[in-house]
Amino acid sequence: MVHNTQPQMNLINFVSVVSGIVLLIMYIVLCVNVGNTRKDAKEQIRLLKKIAGEKEVEEETPIQEPKPEKTHW
Repeated sequence: MVHNTQPQMNLINFVSVVSGIVLLIMYIVLCVNVGNTRKDAKEQIRLLKKIAGEKEVEEETPIQEPKPEKTHW
């Protein structure tokens, strides 16, 4: 007996593509949420310092990465 497995393969491919798209969307949403959380955390720290009584809260300067040394080969 020979069974036609083509409909099953189409279903498997469809499920694979849909799950891949869902995972991609979840990853993008996760990255956006992490970025927003960092901004919110900095803002909350600034407000808490203000409430705690510090007169002037200076903006933190971002840490600069050391530049790699240029090597000539």
